[in-house]
Amino acid sequence: MEQHAAARESEGSDAVPSDSVEKYIAAAELYMQALNALPSTATTAKAAVTEQLEYVIDYVAKLKQNQTRHQIQAVDNDVDVATLQWPEAPRIHKTAEMTPVYATATPIRPVAEVEKPGAAYTPQELDVLRRSSQINGHLFVPWLDDLDAQEKFSLPEPFEDPDGYLPLSAKQNKKEATWMRPSEYAAKCGHAPVMIAQGGVNPLVVKQDIVTDCSFVASLCIAAAYEQRFQKRLITKIIFPADPRTKQPVYNPFGKYVVKLWANGVPRKVVIDDLLPVSADSGQLLSSCTTRKNELWVSLIEKAYLKLNGGYDFPGGNSGIDLFALTGWIPERVPVTELVDAPSKEERLWEQLKSAFHYGDCIITMSTGDISKQEAKAIGLVPMHVYAVLNVYELISPDHDPEPTGDNKKTRLLQVKNPWRKMSWKGPYSRYDKTRWDSAIGNELRDYQRQFYTTEETEAEKLGGQQDDGLFWIDFESVKKYFESLYMNWNPELFPFKELAIQRWDDCSFWIMYSMGSGFEALLGSASFTTIALYRVGPTAIIPTLS
Repeated sequence: MEQHAAARESEGSDAVPSDSVEKYIAAAELYMQALNALPSTATTAKAAVTEQLEYVIDYVAKLKQNQTRHQIQAVDNDVDVATLQWPEAPRIHKTAEMTPVYATATPIRPVAEVEKPGAAYTPQELDVLRRSSQINGHLFVPWLDDLDAQEKFSLPEPFEDPDGYLPLSAKQNKKEATWMRPSEYAAKCGHAPVMIAQGGVNPLVVKQDIVTDCSFVASLCIAAAYEQRFQKRLITKIIFPADPRTKQPVYNPFGKYVVKLWANGVPRKVVIDDLLPVSADSGQLLSSCTTRKNELWVSLIEKAYLKLNGGYDFPGGNSGIDLFALTGWIPERVPVTELVDAPSKEERLWEQLKSAFHYGDCIITMSTGDISKQEAKAIGLVPMHVYAVLNVYELISPDHDPEPTGDNKKTRLLQVKNPWRKMSWKGPYSRYDKTRWDSAIGNELRDYQRQFYTTEETEAEKLGGQQDDGLFWIDFESVKKYFESLYMNWNPELFPFKELAIQRWDDCSFWIMYSMGSGFEALLGSASFTTIALYRVGPTAIIPTLS
């Protein structure tokens, strides 16, 4: 169409004309008219028009995101976007009781246009905050930065959580788990306990053990990877006490810790002691940990999250939700099935993944589908399991690939970590793929990953690639075949508008429209909500952050 063609003339230019967005919107309207005019039997034509419509919508979102980025940079080119402090979200005072936010005609307003923060809570808001703080039989009050970071951690005797021991899982009970402090079990290996070992948090040493929380441990891995890669605190800023000089969390000999986690729409204070489940026979720690036996950050953050979720008998979850709980970053799920036989959609998603990941705008996890046991063993993947995505990469020299997959001109790869720290992919581009791994392709991938992880950190490489540490490269064609969902959690600082509604919603079925740059999608569900933050990304689209 002429409108679309006119708009696309500016795509290759860094300076996008001011009327480009309007041209794309006009093109989208024409595509919608064409779609409505086509008969239901014209499936091929409808599919073609739909694909073009989705492209237009995506590109408008991309233009708006770039405009937002440029506006932020224009304020001060020396300002680090990740450190910007956005105004506190205003509260919405509803005149009608029990009216869902999405059902009102009230438009989302910029923060600058609404009442100043600090106004007193209404009795209804206070009631919601009180009710929403009761989770799984325990009280988790909203986090207050000025107060909770100054918690009293020095005590006359070792701290014991007044809420008592967390319920253990059947596997832990089978191993006759007993509760021990790090000062007790770490002494057996000849090391004093530390919160974070020398060198900082490292995703490669994180290990899921007996607890069935792969989604959460994968979330810890990718949060640690972000912190290591961008040198910006993401996971280390949620656990206290912290060194007043370095702001890094430290070991507390009194055994009291406070962890900041998002739940029911707001960050909350989770208080724990350092008693951890240990096998009575072997002295083995029966929780997730790192390979550094005296390092505590994984075990303690996991304990706080499982306290919030009712105990160690955790049924497993959704890594998008888990990452939101850890970071407050906005979750988006992309069903991988949507990419099959949809090259344009795959192209847009890949460019979005590559750009956002390397900018540090999002962190990525993904989950497998229901693979048979026989096939899973053959290919080295775990059915219904969550993995952390540590790198998004395109081969520079795919022409050297002796056995190309997909488009030989553009080989797309993800570097992935199994939170089990074992059982790696055995297909194309894995270390088991000797044809590629012993060629220029393998050298290129090893050279690339050394930019982020030293040889000493990748134990499998130290041992000549013979040890399976759960870290592997996988081509995107195989991802489409064996994985079910991609989860992208977005930095909330990307969103220029935010409002906070504090009110009680009854159980209901609902539709919410949202867009994250890969087209509009509708969510249907049933839930009881308390506090919800809404992030506006366009004229009509909003992102709900649900918990």
